[in-house]
Amino acid sequence: MSTVTVRNANDQNQPDQQFEEIRRRAFALFEKRGCAIGNDLDDWLSAEREVLGWPEAQLVEKENAYEIEVTLPGYEAKQVDVTATPGGILVHAAAETEKRTAEGTELGAKEVYRRFELPSAANSDKVTAQFDKGVLRIKAPKAAVAA
Repeated sequence: MSTVTVRNANDQNQPDQQFEEIRRRAFALFEKRGCAIGNDLDDWLSAEREVLGWPEAQLVEKENAYEIEVTLPGYEAKQVDVTATPGGILVHAAAETEKRTAEGTELGAKEVYRRFELPSAANSDKVTAQFDKGVLRIKAPKAAVAA
């Protein structure tokens, strides 16, 4: 089992380039449907899956912590980045790919993002992550409630 480094960041830290790609793709889906109003959330979620990928995941709330499991087959621990904020967890995995064809070698990249909004604040300084056999396990202790 490998440890994954968890970065602590503020809630303003979001990949702007990917957000803009999602926005453009969601609008294209809206136009493809004939600009009919009422399916904007479906368009947005479809665009997110297309642009960012969508690994299977599970978020479980325990008494003192949130536990998250994300399936990331084909990635190694060093290719996984976890960013923790009090309100959420952002998982990013990126790897370069190499495909050999008759014409030569094609280089590319595969990349996924997954953001988890937490129901209540977590102690972002104490978040830990472990990666084992294609599964990322994150533990985010809940923040102490102010009395």
